[in-house]
Amino acid sequence: MNTPNTIFKNIFSSVFPFLEGILKTVFSSFSIKTNLKILTFNRISFLIFLFFFKFSLAQTNLVQNGSFEQFTHCINTNGEVDSCVGWHAVKNTPDYYNTCADSFTNASVPTNGAGTQWPFEGNAYMGLISYYRYEFWREIIGTTLIDTLFPGNTYHISMRVSRGNVTIQNYGCGAANKLGMRFTTYEYSLSDTPRCNNYAQIYEDTIITDTLNWVLIAWDYVPDSLYTHVYIGNFFDDSHTDTISIGNNDSSIYPGMNAYYFIDSVNITCSGNNCLRGQPSEGTTLFYN
Repeated sequence: MNTPNTIFKNIFSSVFPFLEGILKTVFSSFSIKTNLKILTFNRISFLIFLFFFKFSLAQTNLVQNGSFEQFTHCINTNGEVDSCVGWHAVKNTPDYYNTCADSFTNASVPTNGAGTQWPFEGNAYMGLISYYRYEFWREIIGTTLIDTLFPGNTYHISMRVSRGNVTIQNYGCGAANKLGMRFTTYEYSLSDTPRCNNYAQIYEDTIITDTLNWVLIAWDYVPDSLYTHVYIGNFFDDSHTDTISIGNNDSSIYPGMNAYYFIDSVNITCSGNNCLRGQPSEGTTLFYN
């Protein structure tokens, strides 16, 4: 699959030598000299490089391993989120699914312990509980961003979501809203979990029920702080979460109706032409692309 970065590399590798040849011909023919030294080959080449570099940066996904393809080892059970490169479980027991897993692990693709679904792209996806009727339960995953989000920049943010349709004994199928993202300047962990205090910068108010397709949910977002991490889940309590029951929800048989969602293709890109970039917390020089 050709990503924007792959396309950029192909364009750059073919166009830049051609432009370089033209510039060398021009300079060898006219021997331009100036005391200001602003029309040198190196400087013009650098400007050409910045032009293509700017295009590349505008298309960069700031979510590392946003489709969950890279992993440290093939999973043996569905709860091994930390085996997915860059990602971590930070609240309870979310799941990682990959085509490499055997069917008996409940982490296989397309059929696993939470339903049947092929990845939106590639070979893997995540899964998490966003609502549980029997007791308060949320599952949340997170990662460190490739680059800091800056106030004033506008970011286009999206992910694909599909509802899992299998629970214990095939009872308890449900759906809920409020699935979204929280951005922070610090890192959560299982020993320092995020609070579900009815706050997330972006979230979906619609109750997603589709189990066949990958539903696109997307936002345009202007951050108010220098955010370095993103977390995905439902950060709202039960009284602020709308739910519906699907299928057999006889509470005398299975009292714990839950809403479970597969997650794939998480993307955050700066949508402007003058996006401030860098990582000031690490002393990196800031610049505009």
